[in-house]
Amino acid sequence: MNQIFDEISKKSAEELRIKYIEEFNPTGNYEGIKAITFDGLDRGALKTKCFAYIGFPQNSNNAKVPAVVLIHGGAGYPFLQWVKEWTNRGYAAIALSTIGVFPLRINAGDVEGALEKDWTHELTGVFYEDGYTSTPDNDDMRIRDTQPIDDMWMYHAVSQAILAGKVLESFDVVDNNKIGAVGISWGSVILSITLGYKNNFAYAIPVYGSGYLTESLSYMRYKFILPRVQDLWLAEKNFNNVKIPVLWICMNNDSCFSANSNSKSYIYTVKNNARTTLSIKSGWIHGHSCCWDINYPCKEIYAFADAMVGEGSFPYIEKIERSDDGMICAKYAEIPHDDVAATLYYLTEQYEYAIPLNMHESHIAHNWKKKRAFVDRKNRIVRVNVPSNATVCYLEIVDKRNNLTVSSIFI
Repeated sequence: MNQIFDEISKKSAEELRIKYIEEFNPTGNYEGIKAITFDGLDRGALKTKCFAYIGFPQNSNNAKVPAVVLIHGGAGYPFLQWVKEWTNRGYAAIALSTIGVFPLRINAGDVEGALEKDWTHELTGVFYEDGYTSTPDNDDMRIRDTQPIDDMWMYHAVSQAILAGKVLESFDVVDNNKIGAVGISWGSVILSITLGYKNNFAYAIPVYGSGYLTESLSYMRYKFILPRVQDLWLAEKNFNNVKIPVLWICMNNDSCFSANSNSKSYIYTVKNNARTTLSIKSGWIHGHSCCWDINYPCKEIYAFADAMVGEGSFPYIEKIERSDDGMICAKYAEIPHDDVAATLYYLTEQYEYAIPLNMHESHIAHNWKKKRAFVDRKNRIVRVNVPSNATVCYLEIVDKRNNLTVSSIFI
């Protein structure tokens, strides 16, 4: 697998066969964003064609710009507003389809929840080309023991994420040293796996998901229960290859992903890059638009990307210790003011999820309790005593002025 994905990173612009599909260029609020296709990896005897929207910031004044690959989640597709939000912030952005769909109308991707209405898996009309097929749909990781790798959804999804970065590289306006990637939900799983293979990303932001999903307390662990899935698609198997900074951002009560997996992913990736950060958020929701809409508490995503391309700073926990008497002491960095708050989140019950017959309705079984921590703003140190009956806990530090949350690992 390493060799296959390593070869992708060497592909030239000519090999990508990037084509503009003018008939589906967005209009109205999304004018300027372009509809394109590019070649993916072969699927059996056929070549594959991939669809994406790509956009560039206006008024770049011929200066090279940073860029970002946008990887959607389950029931998602390339979202136009997602591209627009990033181009408005000065980034080139490409939002790709990881499930082999193509638009049925102009401005497909301007709303959520329209997968069956606005998209098709068939190569029809301007997308048809002899000898080509679409990439596989999301197979929910239900792969057969005899199934060829090049017929698996994840094989093509990972390769497309890498190739989308190569597409961005082909444009002179893009600074090839400042291409990052953001993945939402299933897109975060794709991105977590992609990180272990050779790619051109300068940073990565998996939103909600991570590695170590076999240890997830939510239903997601059942997606990775098959031996062949574990053999091929466990992200953590290649975490030793992850050298770039990663923002593991998640929720403490997500129904899809439990935060213990994110905590462990952070532990094993911060070793290779001190700028890797964990952010466990409360009061958020799971979805697509809530990951780019600034009306939701998701400013960490943009702020981390800006910091990684040299446009600002991002807070992190520099050091944390827990003494024998239960005192946690943490030193934080990159918060250049005194408007800081800290909270200990803890459970007094077992950390577990309730999983009903409909496993997609799984949820954390108990509510997190909170305890305010003391902030020594002069020395940038946080202290808090862990309650004696706490079974698991983590520390949250908030840059209140910029509304940015960073967290400790589970303790």
